[in-house]
Amino acid sequence: NNGLHQRKRIFQALKYLKDVKVRIQTLAKDVIRDEDKCVHCGLCVAICPVLCFEVDLDSKKVVFHEDKCIACGFCVDVCPYKAMEVKF
Repeated sequence: NNGLHQRKRIFQALKYLKDVKVRIQTLAKDVIRDEDKCVHCGLCVAICPVLCFEVDLDSKKVVFHEDKCIACGFCVDVCPYKAMEVKF
């Protein structure tokens, strides 16, 4: 699966950067979800390499954990409703 391979490579790259003492910080304030546009389809859950989205089992809504976000932009690219936006 190409998505799993890509996710694995991203984790390897992040581990390498941490190992060589590069400080990695979240960019949560730069990633925005428009709640009015989001229909909780779950495509972002499937594509996120750092698992910052999850489906709440009770509400069936997608929860965005901003503190895990690395602002890779995959969710922006995959969202058919344009609910995700990256601002730098």
